Amino acid sequence: MKNKDIYDIKKILEKLSNRKGKIAYPIFRNIEIINTLINTLDRFITKDEYEKKRIEICEKYSKNKNIVKNKYIINDHHNFNIEMDDLDYNFIKSTEIFNSNCNIQFYKIDKNDIPNYFTANDIKEISFMIYFAHNHI
Repeated sequence: MKNKDIYDIKKILEKLSNRKGKIAYPIFRNIEIINTLINTLDRFITKDEYEKKRIEICEKYSKNKNIVKNKYIINDHHNFNIEMDDLDYNFIKSTEIFNSNCNIQFYKIDKNDIPNYFTANDIKEISFMIYFAHNHI
């Protein structure tokens, strides 16, 4: 699992957060664990944020926001390049973080403690937090 997948896992757990029984605490606990990681990940730049900041920098260093053939005409190349290099570096580092393996330790639940009302899809969605303590053949 990659760090970027944590956002989808959180949505799944929030969807199941109203479930009762022995499953409730592991769902609650894993949402807390994920929120801690998300607080860290939110400090990094997403592709959309990169594009928004790139346009802001282009407009900042473009005279009267001149655009010729879909390109900004930059007046202050020195400062523009400094800011763009910084933005590019931060985006590259952010992409590396989002695409790196997630080292999160999820709170687990024994497969025998999964409620009977859980569907096959529910079980598939929480498979990352199931362990098999009792092996029955």
